[in-house]
Amino acid sequence: MEIVYPRPAQFVETPREPPPDGVDCPLCENRGYIVWRNDEGELMTRPCECMARRRSLRLAKKSGLSDLLERCSFASFRCPDEWTKRLKAAALRYAASEPGAWFYVSGPPGTGKTHACTAICSRLMKRGVEVRYLLWREEVPVLKSLVQEPDEYKRRLDALAAVPVLYIDDFLKGTVSDADLNLAFALINARYNRANSRTIFSSERPISDVRKFDEATGSRIWQRAKGYVLNAPPGASNWRDADDSFQAV
Repeated sequence: MEIVYPRPAQFVETPREPPPDGVDCPLCENRGYIVWRNDEGELMTRPCECMARRRSLRLAKKSGLSDLLERCSFASFRCPDEWTKRLKAAALRYAASEPGAWFYVSGPPGTGKTHACTAICSRLMKRGVEVRYLLWREEVPVLKSLVQEPDEYKRRLDALAAVPVLYIDDFLKGTVSDADLNLAFALINARYNRANSRTIFSSERPISDVRKFDEATGSRIWQRAKGYVLNAPPGASNWRDADDSFQAV
């Protein structure tokens, strides 16, 4: 494939401008597509590889994850104890793994769960992988309210099932009803059936508690997250209280 430079006259556009989303792509010059010549010499266009990351950033901004991305990186993840060292090491291994594995981390607030999961998402997004952020306690009431609107309910659930990477934050937080468990199974099962899906969980509930709530849901998570199931040990420090400069969330 021959990428055409300079661009033919019919593709000349306004001068390159600073990217508002922070993704500065020298290949497409922030236009979102590239021009190339096929074997017959015809000029063709196709979306640039940077568009996957732009889409992820738009979704992150819409969901609220963009604020976390700015401060929750592997570089800023400090390891003052053995638990945080183990968590960071596992998160780094997972971020470098092949698609298909899941990641589950549990523990009390302030033990680094959200920071580690966000750092994973950031690393994957930098490789052009599309990520969707779902805050369980905010998204679930919306989905449950749509049960009487089957078309819209299916559309939203299908979108969550299909995204390459889904990060579920505060999974099963608070009081858990039968409707919550039914929704959790529907979503987890749909993603479980997609061999290359990545699902990342942070929760205050260990996977053993999830299996007590519903074995079908818990066992699916356990099977796909083997090697990446972590639970903060009893008495793990809340580093938000211990050190205001520590960014474990």
